[in-house]
Amino acid sequence: MGFKQKLINTFYKPILQQYLKKDRTYKKFGLTLSVPSGVFHPAFFGTTLFLAKFITTLSLKNKTLLEVGCGAGLLSILAAKSGAVVTAIDINPKAVEATKTNNIQNSTNISVIESNLFQNVSQTFDFILVNPPFFKKNPKHHWEYAWLAGQNLEYFHSFFQQLNTVTHTESSIYMVLAENCPLQEIFSIAQQYHYNFIEIVSQKLFYEKQMIYEIKQREKQ
Repeated sequence: MGFKQKLINTFYKPILQQYLKKDRTYKKFGLTLSVPSGVFHPAFFGTTLFLAKFITTLSLKNKTLLEVGCGAGLLSILAAKSGAVVTAIDINPKAVEATKTNNIQNSTNISVIESNLFQNVSQTFDFILVNPPFFKKNPKHHWEYAWLAGQNLEYFHSFFQQLNTVTHTESSIYMVLAENCPLQEIFSIAQQYHYNFIEIVSQKLFYEKQMIYEIKQREKQ
């Protein structure tokens, strides 16, 4: 484990966990979100806000879009405000309820589904957005799925194994990751299922570099 990862685990993560024990209200991009305890807060770590800014560069008018792991629904609501037809999914029932509440509060029309990845999804999408968990530990509670990807990164195995059920030949898939996560292991898992990562844009924060990747399916050999 590198120094930055130790710093996050030792100091930043415990502070965040303590902060998230209370219900919060979050205002950003002209939106007001209710973020109840047990739901990942979009302001922390920067990856959600990075992906949110990236959304503004996409042509989403009348396009179908799926957010995987919606949390409080910031990305989904922003995409809906840009004219996308949005479906938001999360394995955490509290996140599903939070997104439903924020959908109403912000006057958008989002379909919100409780689903373990794509199990309860029955269509394909033009755009897929993912801010995944990537810490290597097995989750024990629903809220931990926002952080923990399984001891052997089982989340990514399931994601790439199921991904073709929600995509078509013209789908655009975007995932945000950070340099402190096991990048090479994630890339290797993707390659097992015939997907490649292409870096689109990055940003440097004081503690880490963050990257948005487009995921492309490659032809089977």
